[in-house]
Amino acid sequence: MTLKKIICVLERLRDKERADIYTQMLKKCESDIETLSKRIAELEDMDNTIKKRKSEISNSIEILNKIIDEGAISDSDLRMLIDKIIISEKDGKLDISIIFNGKFKEHTLSLNEVQILNLVS
Repeated sequence: MTLKKIICVLERLRDKERADIYTQMLKKCESDIETLSKRIAELEDMDNTIKKRKSEISNSIEILNKIIDEGAISDSDLRMLIDKIIISEKDGKLDISIIFNGKFKEHTLSLNEVQILNLVS
């Protein structure tokens, strides 16, 4: 029992005329405690989610830094970064979709007829 509750209960015992006011105060206090406890649990869950996501991003960043430092991508690095590659044909043109293992900003790469690589964001 918190100090505030104890004081409220003692006042209620001494002041019988206003016992209902103290009872309402206790109910409000209990309600506030319950609401704040739920909010704390939500924030702790959010904190755990953020830590997990940060760990996942750190792993991807480490792989990308290694690739940049080496100037090439190894087969194992490629497998760590890419979940799958889907190759199909649309309207007589080759369509290649790359599904990454992490959340990256979405980009579209296309080759025009002159074989110049254009980056479209």
